[in-house]
Amino acid sequence: MTLRDIAQATHQQLLRLAGRPTLSASLRRYPRYPCFVPAKLTLVERGYMLEGAITEVSRGGLRFREATTYILDRRVCRISIALLGIAAEGTIVNVSSLGYGISLSALLDDDYVETLMDLTPASAE
Repeated sequence: MTLRDIAQATHQQLLRLAGRPTLSASLRRYPRYPCFVPAKLTLVERGYMLEGAITEVSRGGLRFREATTYILDRRVCRISIALLGIAAEGTIVNVSSLGYGISLSALLDDDYVETLMDLTPASAE
C-alpha cells in the first residue's frame, strides 16, 4: 500500500465521519488527496485576492479554504491561484463550508500533486 493509497482511504473515512457523501475513486476522473498548503487565490474579474490553504488536491482540481470565517457563494468565478512557484487558472464549481471546489483549466502533474501531499504537516493529516 502506497502513501497515496493510505491518504485516499483516510480521506474517505473522514468524509464518512463528517456525514459527507463520498465518491469512490472509480467515479472520479482523478482521485482527490487531503493536504494543507498555504496559497493565494485571485478572483480574476475583480482582481481581489484571498489568502488561505489548499485542503484537497487532484490532478484536475483543488479545494481552497480561505482564511476568513465566512465563505461567500462565488460559483462560476474565474480564478488564478498561486502556490509553490506555479500559477494555475480555473473556475470555482462548488462552494461549501469546507471551501471552494476549483476545477483547473490545465491538469497538474502527478509529481506536483505528490509534492503538495508531502509538504502537508503531519498534524494537518
